[in-house]
This record gives sequence, structure tokens and C-alpha cells, in this order.
Amino acid sequence: MPKFIGKPAAELRGIVADLTALAAAKMGELKDDMSEDQVRAIEAAHGEIVADLEDAKRVLSELESDPARGTTPTPAMDARAAVAMLQRADFYGQRVLAERMIGEGRDEATVIAAVQEARRLAGDVAATIGGPRTQIGRDETETRRRAMEDALVYNLGGYGDGEPNEAARAFVGNRDLVEFAADHVGHRGRLGGFAEREDVLRRAFHTTSDFPILLENAFNRSLRARYLAAAPTYRAIAQQRTYMDFRDHISVRDGDFPQMKEVKETGEIVGGTFSESKEKTAVKAYGVRVGFSRQLLVNDNLGAIQRVLNNRAEAVARFEDETFYAMMLSAAGAGPTLLETSRAVFNTTDKTLASSGAAIDITTLSAARAEMRKKTTKDGTKLNIAPAILLVGPAYETIALQYISSAYVPNQASVINPFSDKLRVEVTSEITGNAWYLFAEPSVGSNFEWGLLEGYQAPRVRMDEPFGTQGISVSLEHDFGCGAIDFRFAYRNPGA
Repeated sequence: MPKFIGKPAAELRGIVADLTALAAAKMGELKDDMSEDQVRAIEAAHGEIVADLEDAKRVLSELESDPARGTTPTPAMDARAAVAMLQRADFYGQRVLAERMIGEGRDEATVIAAVQEARRLAGDVAATIGGPRTQIGRDETETRRRAMEDALVYNLGGYGDGEPNEAARAFVGNRDLVEFAADHVGHRGRLGGFAEREDVLRRAFHTTSDFPILLENAFNRSLRARYLAAAPTYRAIAQQRTYMDFRDHISVRDGDFPQMKEVKETGEIVGGTFSESKEKTAVKAYGVRVGFSRQLLVNDNLGAIQRVLNNRAEAVARFEDETFYAMMLSAAGAGPTLLETSRAVFNTTDKTLASSGAAIDITTLSAARAEMRKKTTKDGTKLNIAPAILLVGPAYETIALQYISSAYVPNQASVINPFSDKLRVEVTSEITGNAWYLFAEPSVGSNFEWGLLEGYQAPRVRMDEPFGTQGISVSLEHDFGCGAIDFRFAYRNPGA
């Protein structure tokens, strides 16, 4: 580093540019058919260039941050240089780095600490040197890219209250997207005005780097975390399934398997009939385009992008809720028509609908529970279904909470509340009237199911256009399906 001290900033910028190009050219000399000695010779030369480059960058950075500041190196500065070197160079660079630091008069403890810290952050837990050069470079590049992606996810709020992993902490201090892009393309020094910041971001998108993939992955991980944290009420009352494709899927329900029969002395097992359901549901594809302007990408500190992703995750959950309840509350609340019965899910013939509407009280809850208890399979097996969920709209939320509270006594003649701690209340604004429902636990059985396409756990974004004068355009895509599959596991009262 002494050979760079005293040089003006303008000259140092030229030196940094020249050394950067020289380092890239040196690594370009590596070929798969080279001998081990040839590879090591190129790596040694590359390590020398990188060491000079880091020294020049450090002196330039100090001049730009505080021209009046002294430039005498310290052990802490050398440790940071070691980290940077081994993150950008190869494992062989550890030896080059150690020799250089010793040559500069650094004490043994400083050298060892710097190399060990660099190894840790670069993901090199082994002290060995060697192996195919192409694989080493790929592993280090992937480790660094993954750490940067993890840090971006953390800065976008994708970790919730959790902490990023150790490797990602090196990049968590990046305040905005441009700083991540600068790290990715190897830009050093302070980022100036809008034009320079935009140029860095444009280079990250338009070069052969994988920055667009990194960004898309980080967006999707943050979006998925927020989506999975959402709690639309339909998930509390419906069973989940996975759709293998976009075709209709037949539902196999609890109670469709034949009842056990006694095995006679002959040892013959009596055959039964599998009552396969005729009900079918399917997943559908949905999508919408979202744009991030160039101003937002260049100037934002990730706050606006985070708000957009959070808003989209919550919007998708609301969309699912609306889609599900539009199906469940169709036909004036009676629900879809089932193929098994040719009747709506909620009807008086199957005794899944109260003959007249009434408010929630001990009598009406008891009548609803009794009808659910009496339900049988298609083969006549008694299901003895116990209701577990009381679903209401905003109009009945307060009274519903009263009737599940252990502190609430409905009348003076009663000394207990028989529904205390027997039900839990779910509230949805999709129910606009006084209707209320009892549902069994979905793990026991449900009248409805919902699901996503196999391989997708959440909505996803895809970058449709590279960075341009107007920013980037991404599409938000989601595959979601829901439908009715039974009538036995819920009861509806129109309310009063």
C-alpha cells in the first residue's frame, strides 16, 4: 500500500480502473485443460494484482471520505482488506495475502486473524488449497451471491423478527438497491448523483451477471414470507390440497372408505364399496403487472419496494378470501350445487340449513350441533361430527364471542355456558348479513377445499423487462383453486 500513498485521487481512480481490468484479464487466462502448475501460476499473479487493487481502493476511499485524514494502515484495515480479497479472489489468494501482510511487517496474530475472518466470510471452512479452479470460483461466487440475496431479503423485511445468517451480515448495511448493485458489479468509492447511481444499476442489469436473478429471488422470498404470514379466514374452515395441474381434480373425502367388516372363520375378508366422490375442483391462473419506476429503484432506500411487496402479499391473500367466499356464499348463501346430491351445500333437505333464521343463542347453537352430530357417510356410517368453529360476519362478532366465553352465563337459570371453550370464533367481512355457520375442524372434514399448484407455495413475481429508462416491469402471478366437496361438515343459520 505505501506505493499508493500520496497519489492524488484522480490518478488513483485511473489505477483502480486499470487494475480491475488487469485482474479480469488475468482470470480470463484460465483454461480447463491447464496443468496444476499453470493454474497456480495464474492464480498467484491474480492474487498480486488483487492485493494491489485493494490497497489502491483503500487509499482512494480514505481520500474521498476525508482528504485530510492520514493514510497509515492499521491492523483493522488489513483485516477488512483480507475479507474483501478472499470474497473476490480464490482460495490460493489466502497464501498470497498472508505473505503480503507479513512482508508489510504485520504481526503474526494480525495475519492469522485476518485470514481466518476472511475464510469464515468467504465460506472456506477448510484450510486446504487445490482442487479444480472452475469449481472453486463457482462455489465462492455462489456463496457471495447467496449472502447478498439473504441480506436483501432481510432489508426487505422477509425475515420478520429473525436475524440474517452470518455471511449476509456483510451486506446488511447496504441502504438501497443501488448499493447492492454496486457490490455486485465491483464498483468502489462513493456513489455520486442520480446519473452515476443509475449507471451502476443499469450495468448490474445489462451485464452478464446474475443480479436480475438475485433481485427476483429476493423479491419472491420476501413476498412469500409476507404471504405465508397472512391469515385469511377461509383457511380456518377449508381443507388444503395440492393441484398437480390445471385439470379438474376429484376429491376423496373422509368417510368414503367402506366400514370394517368381521372376518369369518374361513378367513375371508368381505369386500366393501368405495364411495368415491363425484365432486371436482380445479386451480386457475391469475396475474397482474406491477411496475417499479427508475426513480424508485435509484433513489429509494428499499422502503417503497418493501411496501409494494407487502401490499401485494396482503392483496393476494384478500383476493383468495374474496374468491373463496364468492363461491361459498353463492346462490344467496346456499353455496354451490353438489353432484352427489344435486342440491346446494346448505339446504333443508340435508338438514344443513336452519328452516328459519334465528340469532345465536343456546337453543340455536344446540340445534345446529345436533344436526352435525347426526350426519352419516354415503354408506350410512355415523360420523358424530363435533363443531369447532363459529363463523360470523361483523354484525354477530360480539355476541359470538360472548357465547364461547367461560365468563358468560346466558341466563340466570343456567349455571354454566355449555359452549364455553367448545368453539372458536372466526369473523369475515365477506358475510354482510346476520347469517352464521358452524364448521368442523378441517382436519376432521370440510365442505370446502382450497389449494395451490404443485411447486408453488405463494404468489411469485417475474421480471418481464430489463432495467430501462422507465425502470423495470414485473408480473405478479398466482395459481389458486377452491370449491365445494361435501355438505356434512357445516351448518348454516340465516340469522335474524
